[in-house]
Amino acid sequence: MVGGHDTGRTAPFGDADGLAREINELLASPELRVTMGRRARERVLAHYDIARLVGDIAALYRELLAER
Repeated sequence: MVGGHDTGRTAPFGDADGLAREINELLASPELRVTMGRRARERVLAHYDIARLVGDIAALYRELLAER
């Protein structure tokens, strides 16, 4: 993998050959696409769940009000 992680792929800016390699690897591997998609979904649900976002905003408001 040129760059990225288990939920996606990247290539350095301007590296068209690197980007093509990453795309071709994903095109050639349905299993890899499914695995990466599952991991990406899990990551989004864990980090961007509505309850967590509301909690983060509430914590930010409490912090800002405490500074007053």
